[in-house]
Amino acid sequence: MTGPVGKEFVERLKGDVEVRILEQERDYLKRLILYAESMRDSQAAKSRLEVLRLAHVAAYAELGQTERQLAAVEQGNFWKSRLGFWSDEFGERQHLKSTLAAHQSANLAAHQMLWPINDFRKLICKNMHSE
Repeated sequence: MTGPVGKEFVERLKGDVEVRILEQERDYLKRLILYAESMRDSQAAKSRLEVLRLAHVAAYAELGQTERQLAAVEQGNFWKSRLGFWSDEFGERQHLKSTLAAHQSANLAAHQMLWPINDFRKLICKNMHSE
């Protein structure tokens, strides 16, 4: 008597175990897929951040170079660069001043592109250290 009833019980139990194992496998694979996607997204974000950082470095370098050129023109020919409207030095100074303004704007724009990222990093670091 216990043969068919016991066999049926074991079969049901075996089916339940198989279902639970498959559910665990499914959950594990879902987590694995999410992890792989987050790593891909993380790499893309790191690449984007590096592009932004390099743009900021380049803009800052151009700004510094223009500032040095302007200082050299102003220092070498103080009066001609300021009052000599007819002189090459005056024209060069005016050109460098407009270039400087453009480089300052480009540098500020590049810096502001990094602000949200840097603020987010600071927030994460602050929260990690406060725990």
